[in-house]
Amino acid sequence: MIRLLSVPVALASYLYGLWSIFAFTVFLLNGQNYLPVLSAIFPYAIDDDISSAGSMTDKTINNTVFFGLWAFFHSLCARPSFKKIFNLPKEVERPFYCLQSGFFLHQALKNWQSMPALIFVAPQILKIFMMGWYAFGVFWLLTSTFAIDHFELFGLRQGLGMGKFLRFVPDGFVTIFHYRLVRHPIMTGFFIMLFSIVEFTAGRVFLSLFVSSYIMFAIKYLEEPNLLAEIGETYEKYMKTTPAFIPFLCPFSSKVEKKERQN
Repeated sequence: MIRLLSVPVALASYLYGLWSIFAFTVFLLNGQNYLPVLSAIFPYAIDDDISSAGSMTDKTINNTVFFGLWAFFHSLCARPSFKKIFNLPKEVERPFYCLQSGFFLHQALKNWQSMPALIFVAPQILKIFMMGWYAFGVFWLLTSTFAIDHFELFGLRQGLGMGKFLRFVPDGFVTIFHYRLVRHPIMTGFFIMLFSIVEFTAGRVFLSLFVSSYIMFAIKYLEEPNLLAEIGETYEKYMKTTPAFIPFLCPFSSKVEKKERQN
């Protein structure tokens, strides 16, 4: 009975979750300006003139509320205490998480009120570089999901009962590929996207600062304490030798590794 429910829920949450991520990608890029056909599938843009009416204060409050709701539930539903209270079957637990996360991100994009006041326009040569850097950020983010287990991350493995099918990485704690360079490579991808800005509008600056602040807060005070409690000393050593977001930004890693080898 659970499988009959989990299969459609997992498929729906997977497709919806991926759509919301790509919608956010096009949203940040104002993708319709470059490829108008995208507007039929991803209708939202950060500097959309249609939603530009209204005071800056009202817009800031509105955008803070909707992205704040997404951030709140994105973190709340991932907490072990929340999972323990609701005690959902493992077949639908992760699909439910992806579904709610996609839903609240969708609402944030749908209800975004544009803040198009132009602060700075990058030179043409810098625009080309930033576009390439943005594309790399998207590529890095998506490939990071396969560096752990893409299908488990989005709930398909649990919901469809995939077992070991299409599992390319080992079970449990993973420190290979992207995770050998940084502890949170998916967030690194988001940072690259957020700050690969071609036109510095008030809306872009606001959203980049809001989302990046949320990411750093959630990682430091919510996610990593949970990982330390779950994995213990292994994760503590991983934190000492691997930077959180920026590769090679861990000046003491070599000393720690050398000391551990000596011991």
